[in-house]
Amino acid sequence: MTTTRGDKVTNEERCGSLSYHMAYPQPTGKELCPSYSCHSCCDDAKVSSEFNKFKTADGQLTKYSIFDFSGCDAAGNKVQNGGMSSTCTAYVQSNFCTSQCSPNIYAFNTKMPNRPQIPACQNFCQSFLQACQNDYICFNPDGLTEYLQDMYSNGQVTEGKDYLMTRCTGNYDCKKISESIIANEPDLGALPDGPLKKKLQEKVDAAEKVPNSARFCEKFTLGLFRESPDDNLCVDPRQETSITSYIKDYKEVAYNKAHPDAPVNFPVSDPCPTGLSTGAIIGIVIGCLVGVGLIAGLVYYFVAKGGDDKDGDYTAGQSGGSIVSGTQIPKTEETIQMGEDGDRV
Repeated sequence: MTTTRGDKVTNEERCGSLSYHMAYPQPTGKELCPSYSCHSCCDDAKVSSEFNKFKTADGQLTKYSIFDFSGCDAAGNKVQNGGMSSTCTAYVQSNFCTSQCSPNIYAFNTKMPNRPQIPACQNFCQSFLQACQNDYICFNPDGLTEYLQDMYSNGQVTEGKDYLMTRCTGNYDCKKISESIIANEPDLGALPDGPLKKKLQEKVDAAEKVPNSARFCEKFTLGLFRESPDDNLCVDPRQETSITSYIKDYKEVAYNKAHPDAPVNFPVSDPCPTGLSTGAIIGIVIGCLVGVGLIAGLVYYFVAKGGDDKDGDYTAGQSGGSIVSGTQIPKTEETIQMGEDGDRV
């Protein structure tokens, strides 16, 4: 759904159109994306099946987007049972849930169906790269030309296309992400000299120079994220409140400023409740009250015990009175009562 008209955004326009999407945000299970279980655009069982089909028996993710991890182990050796690290997988799963199941992502939709484009904060992209930078992916130089042609001719590679460059077959090597084309400017040295190489080199030279984190964020997710240079005008996809604030404080305001005669209310859903259950909170409160009662009882006991001691002169180390700045204060009914009240002891 692309918000370009001046009426209202309905619930039916907030969700995607893939097989695991629901018609509108509604409660679902908690297997894959528990943070959206109270109002998700995804059927939990279906989206879990879709995401987990690229997982090994021990839970390693073998493929993400067009990139294949199955042919490389953690040390960069060519194997047949490789996979993504747990740190990188955690980010990938979180990003997948946000982009596909959040009822608020509709505001970032583009003309490409089911492909939002989110202005991500730089610190998020840096953390994302840090989590994945030491993972190895399959890289086949024989497919580099095809990949670069799509990247620089169409502005983006094609999701779902079986690129030779990313296959774990044939003449492939294991390439660390931080050293790969995902996070660095492409090295065109492997291409044969000719008009195509010259044209691609011109495009590379003319392209905006961006941090590796920005290149990684965009290329690894096929354009889902674009690193924003403005830390005050960006989204942290890990925090749903960051998304809703951006929509209401920027997207809605900007749209309505441009369309004053037909303002639009951009609906958002707050994050699902997390943390302690109501029962647990009640239990903690009761426990605190019991604790306070015990403390009060102990105070009363010791104050009352002091009242049973004999009156007279006291010295340090003897019981019966209170020592304040070395001055003996004889115990009286008033001081005992003050102790019982717990106001001034």
